[in-house]
Amino acid sequence: MPYKIGDPNHIEVHNALVDDTQTLANAFGVAVILPDTANLGDLGHTSDHNLIVAALDKIATEGNPGIPVASGGAESTYVGDGTDGTTLGVTYKVHRFTTTGLANPLVVSIEGSCDYVMVGGGGGGGATGGGGGGGDFIRGSLWLDVGTVSVYVGPGGGVNNPGSASTIEWGDTRVAAVGGGSGGPNGGPQSVGRDGACGGGAGGHGDPGAYGTQTGGRSLDYRGAGGSNYPQVGIGPSGGGGGIIGAGANAVAGASGGGGGGLTFTFANGAHWAGYGGGGYGGTAGGGGGGAGSGGVAATPNVGGGGGGNAAGGSGVVIIRYPVI
Repeated sequence: MPYKIGDPNHIEVHNALVDDTQTLANAFGVAVILPDTANLGDLGHTSDHNLIVAALDKIATEGNPGIPVASGGAESTYVGDGTDGTTLGVTYKVHRFTTTGLANPLVVSIEGSCDYVMVGGGGGGGATGGGGGGGDFIRGSLWLDVGTVSVYVGPGGGVNNPGSASTIEWGDTRVAAVGGGSGGPNGGPQSVGRDGACGGGAGGHGDPGAYGTQTGGRSLDYRGAGGSNYPQVGIGPSGGGGGIIGAGANAVAGASGGGGGGLTFTFANGAHWAGYGGGGYGGTAGGGGGGAGSGGVAATPNVGGGGGGNAAGGSGVVIIRYPVI
């Protein structure tokens, strides 16, 4: 409702308007001149109002906060606590994408900058073989132009198959977190683990005289490699899949290797896992932490963990965040 001189609380409303205008100017990066705090009976009240109007006009003309407005995915908001790149007391909007197999649209109506994290899909374990490698983890910032951004969440690999990349794509721009390598299947020279963001573990095999020890897959992104198998007659122990911060363990007599370590990180008001390697299959099954599968167990969805030997890897995730005014 409009206020008039003499109305109750007019001075309080006036001072609150000055404060709010300064906050808005700071958010939009515009330098403005505003009146000092007013007191009842001060002269120059009309001039003060003119300064406020002039400041608002300048913000509308020159302001460019670089803060986008968008819709898509599972949306939520939270208030920053001053950690994890947030400003204390500022509200942030979050878009979380978890659906695989299609382009998830993020519709941007006002351009601006955002922070993001992406986790690629975890590699599948080898058939009665090595653990799958974890999907990659990427964190950064990017500028969102007006239009539709396509967000792809990488599915985890099935048995003997690598994980797929999670991507953010628009125009000629593409940002990707690649998927983990699959574990090698049990048996023969093909038991070598497959390369990926994190390498898959080598599968065991039943002819140690002919093939000897097989190695795990390499990491293509300087992450953890897969572990080697242990050659013995029958379904031998298999290597663990590599993780983002650690290699998969090598198998030993009677026991498969555990998966390599991944990340536990905080982003968008929550703690998350990313890119743990899956445990190998055969003998005593290798373990897999952080949502990755132990031998014979599939990985948890949306953390990019490698599947345990003989089981599927977990899907990745894409999370986008930015402040709101």
